[in-house]
Amino acid sequence: MTMSYWSIAEKAIGEISPELDASETGAFSVLLRNPDAQLLYLVEIHPWNDASPQSMTSGFPIGSVAIGEFELDYTGGLETVYISDQGYHTKGGESPAHTSYLPVTSNPFQFEASILSGEEFRGSVPSSGAVRILNGDSEYDHLADYYFGGRRVSVFAGSDGFARAEFAEIFTGFMTQPEFSEDEIIINISDKSNVLETEFIQNLYKGEGGLEGGDDIANTPKPLLYGECHNISPVLVDPGNLVYQVHDGAIEGVTEVYDKGVALTNGGDVADITVASVSAGQYKTQLSGGYIKLGSSPSGRVTANAKGDNSGSYVSTTAAIVQRIVTTKMGAKSFTATDLDQGSFNRFDIEVPATVGIYIDAATDLKQVLDELIVSIQGYWTFNRRGRLTVGVLKSPAGSSYTITDSDIEEGSLEIRRIIPPAWRVSLGYKRAWTLQSEDDFAAAAPTDFKTFAKERYRTVTIESGQVKGRTASQTERTFDSLIISQENAITEAERIQEIYGTQRKVIRLDVVNLLFRVFIGDVITLETDKFGLNSKLFLIVGISEDAETGTTQLELWG
Repeated sequence: MTMSYWSIAEKAIGEISPELDASETGAFSVLLRNPDAQLLYLVEIHPWNDASPQSMTSGFPIGSVAIGEFELDYTGGLETVYISDQGYHTKGGESPAHTSYLPVTSNPFQFEASILSGEEFRGSVPSSGAVRILNGDSEYDHLADYYFGGRRVSVFAGSDGFARAEFAEIFTGFMTQPEFSEDEIIINISDKSNVLETEFIQNLYKGEGGLEGGDDIANTPKPLLYGECHNISPVLVDPGNLVYQVHDGAIEGVTEVYDKGVALTNGGDVADITVASVSAGQYKTQLSGGYIKLGSSPSGRVTANAKGDNSGSYVSTTAAIVQRIVTTKMGAKSFTATDLDQGSFNRFDIEVPATVGIYIDAATDLKQVLDELIVSIQGYWTFNRRGRLTVGVLKSPAGSSYTITDSDIEEGSLEIRRIIPPAWRVSLGYKRAWTLQSEDDFAAAAPTDFKTFAKERYRTVTIESGQVKGRTASQTERTFDSLIISQENAITEAERIQEIYGTQRKVIRLDVVNLLFRVFIGDVITLETDKFGLNSKLFLIVGISEDAETGTTQLELWG
């Protein structure tokens, strides 16, 4: 097998741990360079067992009894099940110490992930796979009474001669409900995408009056604003005092407030909006709570331009907003720095520095929010092997990390799954008007430029290629809407997107031997094959499926 190695940390869109980096000299990296190496897998699953004996040592509250410690015994807690494909036993001083990983897995790891949907890219769908446990002797029948949903699973790979610390973590994620048959238990696994479909904390108005709103908005979500947004409809929380809210928390500023398209005068910021005195024709803000107060009853619809969340600092780029949301809006499950592929976020910020904005005034989930922020500009998000949220900007493949030759490809597996015709025209929407208004919504004094703006959801930039139009009969066009604010930034991104779709692309699928855990989504590879004229062509990995039992990696390539 012929492969060339680069530092993946320098070349890939995402981030990979040192033990999986082929440029490193650790035990597992060295092992991966040997095409004849026999990998050994360790699996740790952590289900909940109602009958698991637990104990807690603590001190009595001072004054209740004599000061000292006591031990409380109870049942119910997480258990760790240690299994392997070949068997492994740890030594004293290792973690875990004196522990046997029993050889009961028929397939210790099968997993797949993808970021391509048809001809266009998408946000991550829940990537899935399985760990299979042999149970013909009924040794693991008791697991049928355990709770697996949402509990952690980790898979490690190494060799029989490795110390426990030398095994590389090749996957960490969650379990879904297992499947039981007479001879086998299938532990279904997924990455953390499922968490983003359910965990998004939006505080609700209590309907108690004042800043908690009345019955009309009771139990509805408080609005959230990140970055810069134009012509949003703030929530009227206190009709009697003409108090509105644009964000549940501190914000950077409110640049304009309109009544039927006529701008009101900014009367300044106050510490407590409930007692602020505002003159007619003016508005005041309480930036610390995201509030606006008017000085007189409006004639019609109230809209605003504002810069949002400023909890600690103001963020206005795609990558920074995504980080802010996933680290603050998931409650107890909010991500920490160790849950993020920080290198990928840094690169995204450099490659797409445009100011953007998103306004959330209805119930939603994090997956939808991430898709709207990232996928709209032809980026992607997924979770890497170590369970870290990874983001990437799509570009024409460049900077290959690996070379795959005919000898690496399983015979008969190479196929062109799809040919994507080039688009001669790419249009990108920008500077969204979050509230659409018609002529009847405007006062006579509303400026013409404002009315023009508020009547259209997006402004549009268009990149065309007469050369592409001349050589294709399909006349393909592609249109995307973004959250970008400025025309200049929109043109920059439209040019990048036109480069992606202005060339005829191929989607290729192939099975590769001896490639397990060497590449991932976002890596670029070079194909060295004469089949279909693909010799020395660069491709982006957009889908991957790995099977430890067969030792085969199936790749979906785009380029």
